[in-house]
Amino acid sequence: MKPNSYSKVYLLALLEEPMLNSPVMILHEPKSDRILPIWIGELEARAIAVAFQGIETERPLTHTLLKNTILGLGAKLNRVVIEKLAGGTYLAQIWIMKAKQRKSVLIDSRPSDAVAMALETGRPIYVAKAILDAVGQVNPFPSSQLKNPSFTPEEVQRLRNLLQKAREREEE
Repeated sequence: MKPNSYSKVYLLALLEEPMLNSPVMILHEPKSDRILPIWIGELEARAIAVAFQGIETERPLTHTLLKNTILGLGAKLNRVVIEKLAGGTYLAQIWIMKAKQRKSVLIDSRPSDAVAMALETGRPIYVAKAILDAVGQVNPFPSSQLKNPSFTPEEVQRLRNLLQKAREREEE
């Protein structure tokens, strides 16, 4: 992974896009203050919400099971990378570091699963700068507001408009 080709991002929010009634994860890249909306499935949104909020479940969910398997094999999740946008579909990789080796194993993943794994393990999320340059949106909210979000109806409408534009660009 070339350091200058990727940007570290953070999960800003999980929203439901009202027109399509579809969940959207919003990733935030603080250096350029851009957001990247990615539409995901409902089950994936639930898994991300559980990991994002640090909710403990009685029995392990799929991402917790995978984390426990990786750790049980003596490896660790190093990072996740949203690598490419091809035909309106984002492609991601989960980087797993084998025990006592300096080489990572790259696992093909959906971005939603990769983000859930990153949140589950506390590891960083990266996005290719080419993706941010192509479909990233200017963050419509002041950075100071991101720590304790409280949005006006006008700001929520602005975000909905941005999501609609992003959806249209992805479908091109």
